[in-house]
Amino acid sequence: MYGEKHFTLSETEKMSLLTLAKSYDRNMRLYYDTDKVINEILPEIRKIIPADILSVIKDMKNGSGPELITIGNLPVDDHLPDAESLEQKVAEKTRVSETCLVGINALLEGKFQEEKSSHQLGFIHQVTPVKKFLGEASGRGGGSIPFHAENMFVDKNPSILSLFCLQGEAGVETEYLYVSDIIKYLDKETLEVLKRPIFTIVSGDGFDRKYLYKASVLDHREADWRVCRFYEEDRIFSDYKEGTDAVEKLHHAINRARDKDLKSVELSGGTLLLFSNATRKNHHGGVLHGRRGDMSIKRSPEKKSGQRWLQRVCVELAYH
Repeated sequence: MYGEKHFTLSETEKMSLLTLAKSYDRNMRLYYDTDKVINEILPEIRKIIPADILSVIKDMKNGSGPELITIGNLPVDDHLPDAESLEQKVAEKTRVSETCLVGINALLEGKFQEEKSSHQLGFIHQVTPVKKFLGEASGRGGGSIPFHAENMFVDKNPSILSLFCLQGEAGVETEYLYVSDIIKYLDKETLEVLKRPIFTIVSGDGFDRKYLYKASVLDHREADWRVCRFYEEDRIFSDYKEGTDAVEKLHHAINRARDKDLKSVELSGGTLLLFSNATRKNHHGGVLHGRRGDMSIKRSPEKKSGQRWLQRVCVELAYH
């Protein structure tokens, strides 16, 4: 296991990022035209972010660095809209968080992914409760989310997941498990079955129904990059008994890892997480993540302000 690295920006670095972000104000290109924006932002980001963080992000990009990076003390928007819909929230807010999120992820030099079956279009997604969907186990829900790797129901799954906290909430935590801590509870025979293309992976809440057929749960990419299509909830199916048995053993392994090896963090505004999205080079590794705790809006639907709000992007690395 390569573990994790934690960083905090200085006040000078934070203010430099804020100055850069203000130049984008309400620019929607950050959502729908990231290639051009990256060409503008990336040179400035490289001037601002300190060398030790740049080096560790480069290692993550190459598959040899940490499986989780946190960066604290990033600037966030002074005002977060209390609008009912996600569309209104996006339209009414400034672009401080988006500039930081896109800029830092651009250092990975990968492809920003947009999943067309998602209820949110564009490359940046809001992870904040919406009253109509509070019961969903999704980013727009108001309760817990089971452990998962992001968008494993598509063939070209994200390599890196980034979560940026605009506003946290007491008692609501981001949980994570290392894939290596799950695999250690699986026997060799089960691991071999999980490598066979005899599974179907199904999308969950927040997406139009989508299926990845003839999939391997333990999959391969180019240049010996490896993918773990792991889910705690029932999203993996097989028509073969050995496949069904292997999925049951995988669930048991996730439960054991959760009981023994669970990590969690109560995020605060200005903290960014970069996860290896259950995708690593030369071995099966990376991180699963989930959410624990009910947000206050779920307990009191009339509540409007102070809601937990994260933003998310997915990046597919250039495998080599």
